[in-house]
Amino acid sequence: MVTFAFVYLVEQGHVRLAMGKTGRIIKRRHVLAERTSTAGGGLGGVEGQSLGATLAGTKKNDVPTIVWRLWSSDVPSPVGDVIQMGKAYLRTLGYFHEEERGGIGRLLGSKWVPDCDRILALREAATSVQGLVAAFRSRQPDLYGQLWKDVGKGISARQEAPDIDDD
Repeated sequence: MVTFAFVYLVEQGHVRLAMGKTGRIIKRRHVLAERTSTAGGGLGGVEGQSLGATLAGTKKNDVPTIVWRLWSSDVPSPVGDVIQMGKAYLRTLGYFHEEERGGIGRLLGSKWVPDCDRILALREAATSVQGLVAAFRSRQPDLYGQLWKDVGKGISARQEAPDIDDD
């Protein structure tokens, strides 16, 4: 979802991506993002959050750092959080609704139930998303490959480290 967010932002003209190197002594290859406009109103979900985390006019816009900015602190499961971000956005659009659990399940709180008919209607949009990513990937395979790795690095950087005490 996060990789697609960057591809979508590029295709919509909000962001420009380029290969670059960061680091003073040890140079590392990264995808660098540059905001091309301050517009972006109406973008929701991970796309809107990714655009908001791409700071205007700064050199600290390598993709791992932008993805790292999506969280305010380290979390136990950043991948799970990305999935929850997507589900929360889809819930605001009416693709999921909350239901209370019954019996002992009340201890777990409410559950999110998908509106399968509405989601099934998105089949063509899903094909369009796959086509958009495939086209970007075929036009710029090196950039896409590094983008995929950098998004993974940014998500992994927010993984909460276990506190191991050897005393």
